[in-house]
Amino acid sequence: MIAFLRNNIPNLLTCLNLCCGLVGLVLLSEKGADALPDICMLLIVAGIADFLDGFAARLLGSASAIGKDLDSLADAVTFGVLPSLAGYLLLSSMGAGIWSWISLSTAVFSVIRLARFNNDPGQSDSFIGVPTPANAFFLIFLYAGIFSGHGVISGFEFEFTLLAAIIASTSWLLVSPFKIIALKFKGTGWNENKDKFILAALGFLLIATLGKESVPLLFLLYLAVSFVSEFLKRNKNQ
Repeated sequence: MIAFLRNNIPNLLTCLNLCCGLVGLVLLSEKGADALPDICMLLIVAGIADFLDGFAARLLGSASAIGKDLDSLADAVTFGVLPSLAGYLLLSSMGAGIWSWISLSTAVFSVIRLARFNNDPGQSDSFIGVPTPANAFFLIFLYAGIFSGHGVISGFEFEFTLLAAIIASTSWLLVSPFKIIALKFKGTGWNENKDKFILAALGFLLIATLGKESVPLLFLLYLAVSFVSEFLKRNKNQ
């Protein structure tokens, strides 16, 4: 029994991630864009579960190929399909017409991103392309802000063409060649973790100041710190 629990706790957390995505899809089908505030909360729970499943697998020594595949499948639903449908419904409500279909690129490129990650052993220290959870958090919280008219984008009139362009750009970032910081600390030293410490400190300030409305800005901060960190590393090695 103990061995069974040790081997399956990570998978249970992964299934919690998946269930959050499925519940979010049901809410979107029933309530449309009105479900976005609830989906923000579901995404937070899913994100915590997604972090803890890998952590638990390493801690318990129960990592497996099945667990890895299950994790990617759950991520495809929660961080790919869910924001894709949310984007479609929001664009449709804005009168985007055929432009609403651009939101499907979120799901398609998220799946491609996950397949690449599963077959690239070199993405342990940093990611190649934006991680699907980060992209999903950015889009869902951005959609919620647009729909409610509150937060850091209050007072800014979003045209559907701008939103469609953002969705297309973030879809490309998922499969882009850019190196993005992986939030995995190596010990507690400054030198090997300074980019992560800087990102964590700036992120904490944003959250303390703006609360959940800071999530879209956190995503932009994540990209900026990653790009600057990679630029400095390249210059140092030249």
